[in-house]
Amino acid sequence: MATSKFCKFNARFRQATNCVAETMGLELISTPRQVENGTLCFYDPETDTRYSLHESGYVRRHIRTSDWMSDWKTYQLNRTKQVNVKYQVKSRNGKMTEQSYDCTQRILANPDEQLAIFVRRVLTYRN
Repeated sequence: MATSKFCKFNARFRQATNCVAETMGLELISTPRQVENGTLCFYDPETDTRYSLHESGYVRRHIRTSDWMSDWKTYQLNRTKQVNVKYQVKSRNGKMTEQSYDCTQRILANPDEQLAIFVRRVLTYRN
């Protein structure tokens, strides 16, 4: 399922993010494909962790799960909120009834919020 882009990263944001990451001792590891898709990836050698910022509004942490393979477990770092989803169901006799369920929804972040989440989570995970 393709995710639409929430907000494109401009050159100024990319430069600011790279500067912050470099100051924190992180390495830029974005592949050409990720650059094309608008994803910024960084590696933290201190914790052996990867972080990625996506134009779709997601911020993710990737933790290595195995020393001998390139297995990574991914965590969403965006804030979440509980929502109640309501929908209509047509019964056998043709009547429409309303049903609902609770689910967790991620709050997509704009670039400035993504950078704040990224920095806060790197510092928190290091401690």
